[in-house]
Amino acid sequence: MTEGPTRQSVLDAHVVIAYPRVHIDVHLTARSGEIVGLVGPNGSGKTTVLRAIAGLAPIDAGRITIGQTVVDEPNAAVLVSPQDRHVGVVFQDYRLFGHLTALENVAFALRCRGRNRVTARAESMQWLERFDLADHAHHRPTTLSGGQAQRVALARALATDPAVLLLDEPLAAIDPQSRGEIRDDLARYLDDFAGVTVLVSHHHDDIVALASTAFALDAGRVTWSGPASNLVLQSARMK
Repeated sequence: MTEGPTRQSVLDAHVVIAYPRVHIDVHLTARSGEIVGLVGPNGSGKTTVLRAIAGLAPIDAGRITIGQTVVDEPNAAVLVSPQDRHVGVVFQDYRLFGHLTALENVAFALRCRGRNRVTARAESMQWLERFDLADHAHHRPTTLSGGQAQRVALARALATDPAVLLLDEPLAAIDPQSRGEIRDDLARYLDDFAGVTVLVSHHHDDIVALASTAFALDAGRVTWSGPASNLVLQSARMK
């Protein structure tokens, strides 16, 4: 597994998007190895910020920089396509291809980045072994548990060596009994990621356990930011 843009990753995202019911204006920055948590009620703009960083929701104003590259700046007519942003995404529903095996799902991401079939499959198996999924390499998503599916989606996102990893409610599909254990596993895997991670969650416990810095959003604005460990205390004060 080669070292890529993760080693020098810095994220600076000023996301401004005007919707009919909410005006998003959020500015966040993060350095290599940092995990940033976004928390807030439905409609606060959390997922919109992730989609903007990924290139799935072009901004109306502001600027998004990954490393030394500006990837979205309307005033300068700059808009880099999602596949050229060095961003990995784990969606809330994981979005694994149901007709492909776990191995093929991971290999698909590598094939999209130019790997040939043999190389993509070999590297994908290495990632599945790293995530303790080698025994499930030839299983399809419908036969996997929620935790296993999450690990396949995470392996697929990390296999391309992204500079920024975006996690949109990665624990939402996990049953409550397994949530703590899966969250601990996720924390262990993220410890080895040298890039920037942006994590969205409705659950403060997830942000406190996984993130180093937290941003609380409401109605498209940042209402508080600081160390994730202070999030629960700050939330209590705001009630």
